[in-house]
Amino acid sequence: MTYDSARQVIVMFGGQSGMLTTAEDEFPQTNWLNDTWTFNGDAWQQVNTPISPDSAEGYGMAFDANRNVTVLIGPSQESGETNRLAKMWEFNGSAWQTATEIEEIPAQSYPLLAFDPHQKDLFLFSGFQLSDIWQYDGQSWARSASQVPPLMRGSPIAKVVYFEQMEAFVFTNLTGETAQFTPLQEVRWSLLPSRDESNGDRFGFDMVYDAQRGVIVLFGGQGPARPTEDLPVEVNQTLNDLWEFDGEIWYEVSPRQVPPARYGHAMVYDEARNVVVLFGGIGADGTYLNDTWEYDGVTWVQE
Repeated sequence: MTYDSARQVIVMFGGQSGMLTTAEDEFPQTNWLNDTWTFNGDAWQQVNTPISPDSAEGYGMAFDANRNVTVLIGPSQESGETNRLAKMWEFNGSAWQTATEIEEIPAQSYPLLAFDPHQKDLFLFSGFQLSDIWQYDGQSWARSASQVPPLMRGSPIAKVVYFEQMEAFVFTNLTGETAQFTPLQEVRWSLLPSRDESNGDRFGFDMVYDAQRGVIVLFGGQGPARPTEDLPVEVNQTLNDLWEFDGEIWYEVSPRQVPPARYGHAMVYDEARNVVVLFGGIGADGTYLNDTWEYDGVTWVQE
């Protein structure tokens, strides 16, 4: 998901639908989707577009506020293809533009995308097997001299947001490491206070930047495996804890009401209404969720 600030709606594309057959399953039994939806704060509405990106995993998505389009990037899905390039789609609020190959960038799964509102450029932080950073001005891609830090790559295990007060991108990953990167000012990454052992080890979490309160909001995911009374094997602990980062420290927040535990969910900050919006994910029992929650900095409310 991403927030379209020009049209003041959340845009959601694709994902999975299905259910884990048992809590022991390593991989979910799923269908891949390629539908497009928007959420205006009151209701979800499907957008029937003439063409759509492929139904597959491994995309990254962000809103380019300079050109007022949602950008989706991922590997091409043609079988038997070698030396593949990344493909880019753009959504103008009503239709997807035909995919274009990015000649400079090799194909990669789960790239991290984020928009820099000061330079008005889109940044791509490479996926699992690569460590490149690319910058897009709306016309061409240029490679940064910096690289993604180790382990801070791939959207299931790492997230990046733009922290406006710091004028920098902030990363955090599955082990709790946190770092910042300021475009055009530095090549190296600056380490920030990490999440401690009580909240660091997790994957499938999501986080957003709350511009009104000036904090990063992180929710859920799956923590380290632990034994259970019902199963003879260890299973990952599905979480529904809430953490915030103010640029100096991570701290846990305990609202009176919270969404059920989940991982693989999506979160977006709605700038028009100043709320964090959460959708879907996989619950602790393997159920695929389609609920919508909003967090205003005080409490969660189900929509």
